[in-house]
Amino acid sequence: MKRWDLCAFNNLCADKYIRLDKVWEFEKTPLIEESFMEELADIARRSGVDPEIVRWSGSTVSPPNPPVGGFQTHHKLKKQEE
Repeated sequence: MKRWDLCAFNNLCADKYIRLDKVWEFEKTPLIEESFMEELADIARRSGVDPEIVRWSGSTVSPPNPPVGGFQTHHKLKKQEE
């Protein structure tokens, strides 16, 4: 094997199905998080192949940023104010 390509699911064509008045069974499927693609690539690299041949591509989403100070700190501050 010379190359192992992992392709992220792409939902960016959903509006095309709407314009064509077609039902697309994956219309509500979100993009994969970048960290999950990295995890899959890491599994592939540890599978026994040359790790240098493993690549991934495609649109991904980053997880939302937590509130400054993190959820627990924010939650504690709100409770103290009450």
